[in-house]
Amino acid sequence: MLSSPATRLHEWTLSDGDRLAVESFDFWAEMRAFATQVQGTVLHVGSKVSIVDRSGHCRDLFPLCRFVGLDSEAGPNVDAVCDISVGVHEIRRRCKINTADAVICRHVLGHVPNPWQAARNLEFLLRPGGLLIVAVPWVQGYHPFPEDYWRMSFSGVHTLFARVAFELEFYTGAREDTGYRLLLNGAPVHDPRTCRIERNLFQLVLDQPPEQDMFEDRPGKKITLSRLFMPACSVNLIGRKGA
Repeated sequence: MLSSPATRLHEWTLSDGDRLAVESFDFWAEMRAFATQVQGTVLHVGSKVSIVDRSGHCRDLFPLCRFVGLDSEAGPNVDAVCDISVGVHEIRRRCKINTADAVICRHVLGHVPNPWQAARNLEFLLRPGGLLIVAVPWVQGYHPFPEDYWRMSFSGVHTLFARVAFELEFYTGAREDTGYRLLLNGAPVHDPRTCRIERNLFQLVLDQPPEQDMFEDRPGKKITLSRLFMPACSVNLIGRKGA
């Protein structure tokens, strides 16, 4: 159940009578709504702020919580430096926590060579009933931070976090201000019946791409050779760890 109003972008009626639809909503409004449910300790994995993300905004969502920013490199918004794939005891020692009431892991698992181990560590660190917020790339160009390994579907994330029951699943584009959900007969569903339109959905321009140079080391804007695809698409999941 969304806490903010959603906008129905399009709806299709299939030959069998089923209705497929896509809707949009305010991504940060949903983040703020989930944040109000958290008390205690928040662990933000991949917290280092850079020019390409908005990691620092997550800390602002939890002003009354103990917030620990964890990253593999020191920098702005980083309280502890550690590889998320090492032993969970080392992570606890570096972060000076035992368990967390919420774990945020956005745009990290695609950049670690063994995401299954990283996910297992996060499940250990999250207390039963604790909130998990995950985002991973599904469609995106090569972007090493420091390396780029994986693209994951919703089903892939479910496989990594078998002990988490996810309550909200949605897509975001490059700007990440807007979330997008697929609906089957008015209900949000992720299964072959809805996801089969995913490859065609990507032909819609859901976000305006940012103004960028073609190369980092020389001037000149990107050129357009064909129909614009989404410049990036991530899958996002929010859920709670079971007992």
